[in-house]
Amino acid sequence: EIFVVTAVTDPGKGTKGISSFIVTKEASDLDKSGGFGHDDSLPSMAGFRAGKKEDKLGWRASDTRSLIFDDVEVPAENLLGEEGEGFNNFMRTLDSGRVGIAALSLGIAEGAFEQSLRYATLRKQFGQAIANFQGIQFQLADIATEIEAGKHLMFHAAWLAQHKQTFSKQAAIAKLYCSELAMRTTIKAIQIHGGYGYTKEYPVERMFRDAKICEIGEGTSEIQRMVIARNLLKELAD
Repeated sequence: EIFVVTAVTDPGKGTKGISSFIVTKEASDLDKSGGFGHDDSLPSMAGFRAGKKEDKLGWRASDTRSLIFDDVEVPAENLLGEEGEGFNNFMRTLDSGRVGIAALSLGIAEGAFEQSLRYATLRKQFGQAIANFQGIQFQLADIATEIEAGKHLMFHAAWLAQHKQTFSKQAAIAKLYCSELAMRTTIKAIQIHGGYGYTKEYPVERMFRDAKICEIGEGTSEIQRMVIARNLLKELAD
């Protein structure tokens, strides 16, 4: 398989001493990968391999492993871009990735909302659907409102990125809001489903497990708050 990695090429230059490289793993399980990410024209690199498959809480269909480097020699022609530009490349990838995580989070939230709405209209208590109870209605209304707000934040950040405008702050805002929304929504979805929500009979338990990584990947919620605050203070100083 082919990977893009960042490595320190000059420890004395701080972030300017980080570069990006293309590397190839020494062994590839083509049967499992279906050949995806494999290129026979690129030689494998001795000492670079994948570790054990992680047993994760959610996103279990995603094959997540550590990358192990043991005295790997990378040819100079595998340098991606200019030397010392690795950190900037990485940060640009993060901003775009945060918009992607916001979109993923909204998908999970909408899925949990749709399941909850359907369940609330079908589940009967005291001779009527639980959707008729004000407590359930308030939860559904709150979720629907927050999803609409999240869509606007995500699409605004995506629009800025598409039009080559600065979007670091907006990406962090969208990622923070939508990822935490996914968690709030899936928790409410389980509550609306009652005991059934805690079982694998309904999909909301999986949505809950899948939502958590959205608060972690591409920078935790705490990191997003730092990015937002840093941009706000910079704008004030300017």
